[in-house]
Amino acid sequence: MQSLDDRSTHEVDDNLGRDARHSVNAVDRQQAFSVSLPDGGRGIGVYKSIKTVVLSKKFNLLIPFGPLAIVVQKTTGQNGWVFILGLLGIMPLAERLGYTTEQLAFYSGPTVGGLLNATFGNATELIISIYALRTGKIRVVQLSLLGSLLSNLLFVLGCAFFFGGIVRKEQVFSKPTAVVNSGLLGVYKSIKTVVLSKKFNLLIPFGPLAIVVQKTTGQNGWVFIFGLLGIMPLAERLGYTTEQLAFYSGPTVGGLLNAAFGNATELIISIYALRTGKIHVVQLALRGSLLSNLLFVLECAFFFGGIVRKEQVFSKPTAVVNSGLLLMAVMDLLLPAFLHSTHKEVHLGISELALSRFSGCIMLPAYIAYIVFQLKNLNDLEESQNGDNLDDDEEAPEISKWESVIWLAFMAAAISILSEYLVDAIEEASLAWGVPVAFITVILLPIGGNTAAVTTAVMFAMKNKLDVSLGVAIGSSTQISMLWIPLLVVIGWIFERPVDLNFQLFKTATLVMTVLFVAFLMQEGTANYFKGLMLLFSYLIVSASYFVHEDPSS
Repeated sequence: MQSLDDRSTHEVDDNLGRDARHSVNAVDRQQAFSVSLPDGGRGIGVYKSIKTVVLSKKFNLLIPFGPLAIVVQKTTGQNGWVFILGLLGIMPLAERLGYTTEQLAFYSGPTVGGLLNATFGNATELIISIYALRTGKIRVVQLSLLGSLLSNLLFVLGCAFFFGGIVRKEQVFSKPTAVVNSGLLGVYKSIKTVVLSKKFNLLIPFGPLAIVVQKTTGQNGWVFIFGLLGIMPLAERLGYTTEQLAFYSGPTVGGLLNAAFGNATELIISIYALRTGKIHVVQLALRGSLLSNLLFVLECAFFFGGIVRKEQVFSKPTAVVNSGLLLMAVMDLLLPAFLHSTHKEVHLGISELALSRFSGCIMLPAYIAYIVFQLKNLNDLEESQNGDNLDDDEEAPEISKWESVIWLAFMAAAISILSEYLVDAIEEASLAWGVPVAFITVILLPIGGNTAAVTTAVMFAMKNKLDVSLGVAIGSSTQISMLWIPLLVVIGWIFERPVDLNFQLFKTATLVMTVLFVAFLMQEGTANYFKGLMLLFSYLIVSASYFVHEDPSS
């Protein structure tokens, strides 16, 4: 037993001796190597780092092609070879950039590491795009980012699926994560379609700017200008999302949606003004929207449609029905103004309001009957044209149903927030500019609300679909006069606000003359650019009259 123990002890001693000799030899080698490096022991770390990062992959043999590309460009200028050599040289550099990012992520924890990988995962494309942007090559920026997207989605994912499928028959991945990533792509696409697809939407930041100016300086003249500029693209996008939602609702519900949200901007502004007790602003804003639809929107449709085609034809019966409804609405607005001017009320100060509320309660059912009549005609028209709609190209929606709902709610909320600042700035802007409140509210304010109507009416008129343009201009005017004005009278009645239909004699007279003039122009059932010019000149005359008219109620 003792001899066995001694033998074991000697074996341990021999092993310890060998280990010691190995460690001494390692130290000697390190010292010998460190003779040529000033940092002593750090030289081994530098060599090991270079070996691990650069020399460990045969793929990195392509790195010298990068400097070679620079040499070729400087000496020969043959950019074809420069591109090929540069592409070969940048490939291993991009791969090593990803490798070093992953190595750094090991020391940063999962959260920071994930952010690092997300940030530097596309660093190569970002660097290329920044340089191209700096040199003004915007098209190269767009194409390179698009190419990176296509490469990641098709080539990279295809390689992963193919080579993974060769090793294993079937592989499983996290479905929730994939759905989330796909959803992020969908969100980007939706934002691009709704917000980034129109240069006109560059005006959207003026909305937040109006709020900032109001909060910091209180200069309501600038607040009104910036707010008006900011609300214009929002109103246009509200109309766009309504049209997109109408694709999924069928023609009947879609028509109702377009009718309901066609004047949503004016309605939101009017409801806020009514809530704050500014009844004269409510009346002026709705009257301004009427005048703008009848003169300015219709003028744009007739003029630009007449430039494309010498003469256009529209449905005369539909125009006559709409003209009749407008005349009926104007009559309801005219009677309270006449009653007020006679000073012969049975109950002074009460009869005028009572007549307005009664007229409002009559006009609402009349408008509902008109909608039912229109929908019935629409259904009959669809049944008669079931086999004949091969001529027109079917338009497809650009966003999904739920995207339309979400964007519709978002645009309406943004308009409601901005409307608060617009309405509050009207009177102080009037004082600052020395311009009557009536001119700002009747002429300037509807420019923002009717942006969608103008673009839609012009677009369809230039496509020779003038009936749609008339539906936008005359239909919106009918809706305001027969639905929104009476409805606001009833809402004011509910909330004990004395909203009446007395728009005062001067303003009612301009409205009556406008409706009569438009009805006269539509008698023939034809349109041309000269009729558009007549409408424009009339709108300028009406605008000038409001510029020199002082509103007593303000």
